Amino acid sequence: MYRLWLEPEVHAIRNQLPGKVRQRIKKLINGLMLQPRPAASRILDTEGLALPAIVEIRRVRLENWRIIYAVNDNEKWVWVLAIRQRPPYDYEDLGGAVFHNVNLGQAKFDDVNLSGASIRNANLENFSIEDAYIEGMTIFGLRVDLLISDEMDRRDPERVRLRMSDPYDPDCVRRVLRRLDEVRRSFRETLLAAEPGLLTVRPAPDQWSAVEIVRHLLYAEDLFLNRRILGNVEPWNRLGLLPDFLIGDPAYAGVGSEPTDDLDKILEAWEALHARMRHSVAEVTAEQLRSGLRDLAYGQGTVGGVLQGMAQHDLDHIRQAEAALSGKDKL
Repeated sequence: MYRLWLEPEVHAIRNQLPGKVRQRIKKLINGLMLQPRPAASRILDTEGLALPAIVEIRRVRLENWRIIYAVNDNEKWVWVLAIRQRPPYDYEDLGGAVFHNVNLGQAKFDDVNLSGASIRNANLENFSIEDAYIEGMTIFGLRVDLLISDEMDRRDPERVRLRMSDPYDPDCVRRVLRRLDEVRRSFRETLLAAEPGLLTVRPAPDQWSAVEIVRHLLYAEDLFLNRRILGNVEPWNRLGLLPDFLIGDPAYAGVGSEPTDDLDKILEAWEALHARMRHSVAEVTAEQLRSGLRDLAYGQGTVGGVLQGMAQHDLDHIRQAEAALSGKDKL
């Protein structure tokens, strides 16, 4: 398997793409770790560029997008340099369009990129937004994302307790992770006390059951610890559960290959992974927390940032599981 590196520009562009395109490109890029020269790729002419002879520049296309990357067989790495859209541009690309005096009543926007868009003089009665990235969103000059965050903190004070004031301060990180352990223990007690039949009930066809959420938390711990922090390539835990958009991605082969509803078995595997996580941060230093991730294929950032992300991710999914068991919507 080849190591995979991504330029910061690649992360930025990929995050701005519509969801389905973004996930397909992510899957294609991750696939370069196993096959750096897929059939749809071709070598580019680099005559005149000061490149080592062992580095090869290639291009692979996905519909109207092209990924430019470098391959080094001697050192076994792939470096993704750029993502570019090529003409003719897709007719669904409405970036920069202006809608004036248009009736969009009852319209649905799903899997779209609205970053930087603006709405003026509009009727938004009963307008709803769900499952959206809203950082920087303003309404009437007010940062709505900050107001929503404050309200969610009020409803669930645990969000504040699991927020690191400094993700590079070892004492702060360990304090938050100790609190996360308490939240997990309480969650475990809730699961074990629940009626067995409720554990596998999905609140809605597109929502996970409590057991499925625990399987996903197991996968996430595997991802956070083994791939993002330790950077090892040991086999994925087979009890985990991937989000739908990663199913079939060769980089995650093995995840979920042994699905089970055996709660005790899942909890045991999750605890074994978490014990390793606790050990890895017991003596962590500020320098280690500031260090970059071992493998950019599974994210970008620092070890401290990953640990903060893990705490937030776990709490959010624990609340989803509790809501699934109670039959109520998550706050």
